[in-house]
Amino acid sequence: MDERFRQNLAYLCSYFPSVSEVCRRIGINRGQFNKYLSGAVFPRRHNMRTICDFFGVEEYELLMPADQFRELVRYRPRISVDANSQEGELIRSIRTLQSISNQYELSHYSGFYFEYYHSMSFPGNILKTLVHLEHRDGVAFYDRFERLAPVTSSRRGARCHYRGHAMFLKDRIFLVDYEALTSNEISQTILFPNYKSVIDRLDGLKLGVSAAGRRVPAASRVTWEFLGRKVTPWRCLRAIGLIGLEDPALDGGIRARIDNSQDDPYLFLAKSESY
Repeated sequence: MDERFRQNLAYLCSYFPSVSEVCRRIGINRGQFNKYLSGAVFPRRHNMRTICDFFGVEEYELLMPADQFRELVRYRPRISVDANSQEGELIRSIRTLQSISNQYELSHYSGFYFEYYHSMSFPGNILKTLVHLEHRDGVAFYDRFERLAPVTSSRRGARCHYRGHAMFLKDRIFLVDYEALTSNEISQTILFPNYKSVIDRLDGLKLGVSAAGRRVPAASRVTWEFLGRKVTPWRCLRAIGLIGLEDPALDGGIRARIDNSQDDPYLFLAKSESY
């Protein structure tokens, strides 16, 4: 597998005048990058993501057999970010926010959660999802998994997989993700931090769009229920899906936390015990 990566990385570099040019534009030390090219070292998660974003490929594609990989990228437009371009400015802005994010505080929230909010596609139902928040090389990433079928149903139902990153800025947790399977949606969640010694739930607001034909933008109160840092993911995935609003199996505390009744006549506000 490492040999495939080495060959494919070298092939991508061949589209540039030199390896030094790639290192300068990608922001990875030349000595470290040479170790990747020689197969002596495999990139850590953060550098792997940086390499993939720069060349416009996915990690699993870099591990394909060399002949298949070359055939794949030969007909694909290559995306690279010039530090002096508008795209480069966007990347720098994101990295600046990441650098001022309180990563030490945010690391306290690493782990698995059940997420609950009113479904934007199936009104009258609560959507229960699984979220995994983790730190890799000082940056917080997360995956969110949805199943658009009743929790009690044995059928698989439509699945959605969201990938995103989180930042802790001025006492609030900001999360932005995109739907990784279809790339047709970006959603944002803002949570209140929980300063208790033991995390139980995090509350906030979610903004997204309905998966229905009209794709109407919508906001909903949301709560995350902490499961732990080490769980059996497949067991958790079997428990996600749609829950009827009046289903007695739905915890009353969760129902109250995500109630979308509006009190303020002008703004739709989040609920929190600490607010």
